[in-house]
Amino acid sequence: MKFPSPAASFDDPLGLLRDCHQRMEGFCETLERLQVHVRAHGVDDEARAAIARIQAYFNHAALHHHADEEADLLPLLHLRAVTHEAQMAVTGWAARIDTDHRALAASWAKLRDELTALTDGHRTGPSESAAFVAMTRAHYRFEDESVFPLASTLLTADDRVALGQSMARRRRAGLAENV
Repeated sequence: MKFPSPAASFDDPLGLLRDCHQRMEGFCETLERLQVHVRAHGVDDEARAAIARIQAYFNHAALHHHADEEADLLPLLHLRAVTHEAQMAVTGWAARIDTDHRALAASWAKLRDELTALTDGHRTGPSESAAFVAMTRAHYRFEDESVFPLASTLLTADDRVALGQSMARRRRAGLAENV
């Protein structure tokens, strides 16, 4: 029997970012199953609940995750990348992450509207879903395979503490805004 690994905490900010990617994968799988479910059962209570969970995650948690990377992780990596190769890699990653985040935000805006329309009975299924899922998967796989391994070697213990604290502050501020 395999038990899930415990969730990372703000003491392990890179682990926490990886855990966010695992949650994103779960929501991607839910979006894929949602298409099939809606065709077979319509927009029932189960579909509405799945849509609500997807929207809650991508309207809030995913935005914090992107800010964690853009406002905190990448600047730390720029600071710590002392070799020319590392500097070039981080600069390229920053450009790709910015482009990806913008494309994901645009795709999510369309998909969010489609999901809302679906719950209101105006559509048979979200057409943006496949594009959003593909972009999301390509993005987090790139970070997991390229960015995070180098970040693990470049970031100091103090950097990790600062990153974790900033991530925690962002979420506390987000909670206060949503009250």
